[in-house]
Amino acid sequence: MSFYTFFAFFAILAVASVSGHRCRGSSYGGGGRGGRGGAIVIGSNNPNKIDLSLCSKRSKTLISRNFWRHLDVSCYLEFSENIELQLNIPHHLINIKFVIDQEQPTPRNIENVTQIKVRQNHSTLFKLIPKRDDFKVGEWIAHFMDIFHANTERSRIHFRPSWQYLELYSVRDLLKGINRVRFTFGTAGNPAFIRKALEILPPARQYVISSHCCLDNDTRQRFLTRNLSWLGFDPNALWRSFENILITNAQYINADKSSIRLEWMNRFLKMWIKGSNRRLKYLRIGVAHLYKVGVLMKGIRYQEMRERRQFNIIHVYTAANVPVFISKGIEIHRSDGKATATLNIRNDDILEMFVTD
Repeated sequence: MSFYTFFAFFAILAVASVSGHRCRGSSYGGGGRGGRGGAIVIGSNNPNKIDLSLCSKRSKTLISRNFWRHLDVSCYLEFSENIELQLNIPHHLINIKFVIDQEQPTPRNIENVTQIKVRQNHSTLFKLIPKRDDFKVGEWIAHFMDIFHANTERSRIHFRPSWQYLELYSVRDLLKGINRVRFTFGTAGNPAFIRKALEILPPARQYVISSHCCLDNDTRQRFLTRNLSWLGFDPNALWRSFENILITNAQYINADKSSIRLEWMNRFLKMWIKGSNRRLKYLRIGVAHLYKVGVLMKGIRYQEMRERRQFNIIHVYTAANVPVFISKGIEIHRSDGKATATLNIRNDDILEMFVTD
């Protein structure tokens, strides 16, 4: 048997095997204009198993195995004030959103999630329905996240009509690639949900937290003490006291929306000189009345930088090194002599702190 004959025979067997696969949930596939529609169904009687099948009638999108390799630079989870769990993969024009519907309780088992459609703009809406009226939203989210985080059963994501599919040992494999988690809870946010998310989500390298994020003291400390590479937030959400600043363990911190007191910043610099915040590489923070340099540097030995220097910081979205050039600044040294901090005092009451070893 020649190579071409063998190849043709193998291709016939492959087509025959996949042609028998029926896409579940196809009754939802006709929605949207232009004939672009589809459905995703998550459903299983086993709470430790999730089966995802994506069906599209006329979509020409092909997603290769390289798609999963780039998750670490192109996606983030978002927890919004509407109690949504959103997975954004902008480079691939895919948006997956989990929305909790509190107005339509149903007696269905919570493991069987239905009402899932693909929108016209490549975004997928997961409509999650609690099974009874008195079911607490926080408990329900935690239960769903437990299911979503199952790590023992294999989950299959099947893309049609290309017949290409990718198998993940669990949805947790997808979560492992996430490098940015954005918490945008409003005043109606659920602290229990945030605590649960911290427990089951992998330790992402980046976090963005809104100013109205409702965090109790314990959850706030768990955020700040994590070994993050990048943390962006409004200090009103996390820095409720000076001690919160000292326990912040991220390497790159963006808190430019703040307006903390000069006395706090002066105290922070003194504590850094003594050895606090050893992982800090870059700090961008708003300081009230920053033009009063004498108050900022009171009691601190420093020297003015007399030459133009280049520093590298991590880009928020791509995690790539971004060069920053500083022509004027103030240098301070840690007492052990192992690190130097360069302060860039800007005219817009923003203080940048670059730390080099």
